[in-house]
Amino acid sequence: MIPMARTKKPKKEPLFDRLKKRLKRLAKKKIPLLTKNVSYSYNNKRVLEKVNIKVHGSKIVAVVGKSGSGKSTFLNLIAGVIAGNYTGEIKILGKNRLYSKGDIGYVPQEISLMPDLSIRENIIYFGTLNGIFKE
Repeated sequence: MIPMARTKKPKKEPLFDRLKKRLKRLAKKKIPLLTKNVSYSYNNKRVLEKVNIKVHGSKIVAVVGKSGSGKSTFLNLIAGVIAGNYTGEIKILGKNRLYSKGDIGYVPQEISLMPDLSIRENIIYFGTLNGIFKE
């Protein structure tokens, strides 16, 4: 019997790197985040008033402001965590935010993890719940 030479499988690019490249390609074609005149109220209190933001390319953006100024509310609206009555327009990669949940990642202010699972298992579990499957 003649031993056969092993051929190495080409290394698969890590998921994070593939997603990053995909985002850069999409960002060149479309505006990653666009809000126009976004306003939001609850309990008869105006929290946001005509917020406009346009993020170009694959930029890192910080939302800053005083405590209670609506930063978390604004991010929750963008991520779709708050589905309440807001006015204005929120688009992610050119799509209405309701149809673009698969295009964004969001880490809330208070992280909820399953205590009996490892970090990796939590990521896989919550990813699966949101339609992201382990490769």
